[in-house]
Amino acid sequence: IGRSALRSSIKGLLRILIVLAILFVSTVPLSYAGDVASTAFDFLKFGSGARQMALGNSGVALSGDVNSANYNPATLSDLTQQEAGFLHAQWFESITQQYVAYAYPNAKLGTFGFNWNRVSYGDVQGYNRFNQKAGTLNPSALALTMTYAAAFQSGLAFGINSRYIKEDLAVAQASAYGFDVGLLYRANQDRWWTNFDLGVAAKNLGTKAKYIQQSYSQPFQIDAGIATSQLNGAAAQTFEVHRPSDRGMYFSFGMEFTARKVLTLRLGYRTEQDLAKGVSVGGGFELWEDKLQLDYTFVPFEEFNNVHRVAIIYRFGGLAESSYRRGLRLMRNGKYAEAILEFNSALDYKPNHKQAMRNMRKCGRLLRSGERP
Repeated sequence: IGRSALRSSIKGLLRILIVLAILFVSTVPLSYAGDVASTAFDFLKFGSGARQMALGNSGVALSGDVNSANYNPATLSDLTQQEAGFLHAQWFESITQQYVAYAYPNAKLGTFGFNWNRVSYGDVQGYNRFNQKAGTLNPSALALTMTYAAAFQSGLAFGINSRYIKEDLAVAQASAYGFDVGLLYRANQDRWWTNFDLGVAAKNLGTKAKYIQQSYSQPFQIDAGIATSQLNGAAAQTFEVHRPSDRGMYFSFGMEFTARKVLTLRLGYRTEQDLAKGVSVGGGFELWEDKLQLDYTFVPFEEFNNVHRVAIIYRFGGLAESSYRRGLRLMRNGKYAEAILEFNSALDYKPNHKQAMRNMRKCGRLLRSGERP
């Protein structure tokens, strides 16, 4: 009884700490970097997932995938299969983004990830000191990121990114090292209030970038968010608060709905931000028993061309995830007893599989009450 009470107290304390962190983000001004337009490596604000961009560029508390590490590294703890991700984004004025990521979850050690993020700023006409044309310049930026994430039985997960960044503006170059830290709380119980997942991340801390004689801080930002799901995961919503160091606070909202278990529709909105504001829309397909995921996002711009983002995620390996997804399909079809067996099998492979714990308890409740999906 004493241990049970202690665990409950710890869980309650963790919830309070994360809620306090969210309130802190919402109310306390930042002073890490400074004035507007005073930061370097602004391409790090672009985001790295088509799904996340469609949901208002939100990802700090959403269910994780291989592309979510740059939103909150702790979300990689959700993974129970190896994942490889590929993304192409066509921004305005010939700016393009290429993103490649890989994540390997280990049931005992945690999840290890890597991503390669390159942005090309397109061809720029060069001029000499006499204001004469002097060839074409090709400025670009690159970030290489290593991620580690781990989850605990309490429902708390943490993650950290370590990053090398380099930007070549043709007339000046700079490089730096940075890191992100994140916390995530997903309750294991099946209660209405435990369906709200909480996440906090501090991003782009690290050394300054020096261009010739001038040094600039990285675009430090604190994000806090809440995500929830219904209909056995077929519908999800997210709300986030963002506090950049070089401008005011802004918010993002997102919702998605999965129809016929393969097609997902997404809608997002975000308030004032330097990259864009307003509505974002997108969709996705899951094929080959959820092993292949295709996502697309459209973001309209008022002054510039629209932004298109296409992403592919391929999942492979992972006995825990195979059992979990079989259990999820059985659960959605009302076969709760069979689903419990599959969720229990997933927990044998990965004891801290929070979604399997939560859904197994939910199936038990539905089985006892005689409810239908």
